[in-house]
Amino acid sequence: MLGKGALMASETATNASTMANPRHVEIALQLFRLWASLTAVKQGLASPQTLYTDASGSLSRVAIWMSYYRFLTTILQDNLVYAPAHSNVPERPQLAGELRRIEAICENNLLREVKFPTANSRNSQIEEWIELVIKNWQVLCGPHWQDQDLGEGGQNAVSRNVLAVSGND
Repeated sequence: MLGKGALMASETATNASTMANPRHVEIALQLFRLWASLTAVKQGLASPQTLYTDASGSLSRVAIWMSYYRFLTTILQDNLVYAPAHSNVPERPQLAGELRRIEAICENNLLREVKFPTANSRNSQIEEWIELVIKNWQVLCGPHWQDQDLGEGGQNAVSRNVLAVSGND
């Protein structure tokens, strides 16, 4: 239920008609964070294919993690107001850290759950994720972000991670 609420809140927060109300963004982030903190989610106790089921169908854990990552990407790409989890740490390092943490979880989920395409086939889920990673890298390593905004390793660490994700390391 919490996962479904996070999805709905993130859709509301990024809906053009709401003009990305900072309070809606904050609520969506809080719901994603609460969902991610659930023991069953953190420990992978439930099957990723049947973690949540409702009248409209099932929501997989993988789909919710990807939605969380898409939402953080929207915050970064559209420069939305980010609601940090901790008030004693600057916002940018928190956003970069949360984005990188969720990116790593999505990568692990994709490696475990999704069949990667062969040279003559495609997988839109993998392609979308790689595109998001690259778009985020462009912002995080662009002129408006500095090494101190990104935590340990700065822009070099972000770039190394992107190379690893894209298979070019």
